[in-house]
Amino acid sequence: MRPDIVVMGIFMGNDFIDGRYTTIDKLKCSEWLDVPDDRFISLIYLRSFIANRRQYLRRRPHHPANFWEAYFREPISREFFVKHLGLRDQDFGLLSKDVDPGLLSDSFGGLINPSYLMESMRNRVNKSGDSFYNEMDFRSVTCAVEEAWRLLSAKGIRFLVLVIPDINEVYPESFRETCRRWGLNDVPARVKQLPEFRNRLIRFCETNGIDSVDLAAFLRAGPGMPYYPIDGHLNSLGHSIMADVIFAKVKEMQSALNQPVCTQGDKKK
Repeated sequence: MRPDIVVMGIFMGNDFIDGRYTTIDKLKCSEWLDVPDDRFISLIYLRSFIANRRQYLRRRPHHPANFWEAYFREPISREFFVKHLGLRDQDFGLLSKDVDPGLLSDSFGGLINPSYLMESMRNRVNKSGDSFYNEMDFRSVTCAVEEAWRLLSAKGIRFLVLVIPDINEVYPESFRETCRRWGLNDVPARVKQLPEFRNRLIRFCETNGIDSVDLAAFLRAGPGMPYYPIDGHLNSLGHSIMADVIFAKVKEMQSALNQPVCTQGDKKK
């Protein structure tokens, strides 16, 4: 593929989780892009994947009951949470009383990402720590941005960073209500860090001359809720808003270079 522009979306929160363990240098991104014959890129990717991600190459259940059972490779039940949280059964029972019964039932049934319930309980027993994200997490993301910009610039390919804010920045009351349903009295400390990280990421791009778009204002100005309240990811409305912003920005970037752009009809396709 020889694109005119590459768009990198960075979702505040998700893309900082365990960032220190998936830094760009381990993935050998430059190795993929510098191969003269494109047919071998997939083979080089596979070699790198096996070398660095061997722990993921395990046999999965042939007929898992649901996605999360396949993901964790074990049944999701009340016992699953007790074991992974390292709590006594009676302590888990006490913490469970503050959680919305519907969310609790769906968590035990593996219908909701188990990390939501586990994180809410860790926050209440103070096992997450006061500052979940650190400078290494932030640097891991900016390193990925920097490396992608360097590689693409060397090939004359334009680069756009799309910064997607956390739901708490756009619809704080909705997020607080979700927190209450999980038994939390306040927004988790790590979530409170995200506005600062978002602003720093935008400043990083500006300082280094990297094209970027902050979606916060666009999502706030939308005609309705652009997120799934429980999951916190963009729903169909959020993705529609994001697509319009990307299209407008790409048009602006290509117009600045006096290059032809795709039509509105192409965008819909």
